[in-house]
Amino acid sequence: MLETLIAKKQTKKLGFTGPTEMYLQPNTTSQELGWHYKEHFTMSQKPSWTYIERWPIVQNEMTKFVDHMKRNDRDFIFF
Repeated sequence: MLETLIAKKQTKKLGFTGPTEMYLQPNTTSQELGWHYKEHFTMSQKPSWTYIERWPIVQNEMTKFVDHMKRNDRDFIFF
C-alpha cells in the first residue's frame, strides 16, 4: 500500500476523497466515529442508510390540468 501511495504522489495523481481511502484504520480516536472498515462493507454492498427510496408522482393534478388545457385551448399559456 505504501508503494502505491508513493507512486501516486510521484505522478501527482492524488485523487483521494478522504482519509478512509488513504488509511485502513482511523489515526485518532475522533476519526473512529463514522469510520467504515473494509471488512464490514464491500463495494457492491451499500449501507441501508445511504439509499433513500423515492416514488415520484408522474402526473399530479396540475400536470393533468395543463395537458388538458394544451390539448383543448390553442391560446393557452400557463406562464
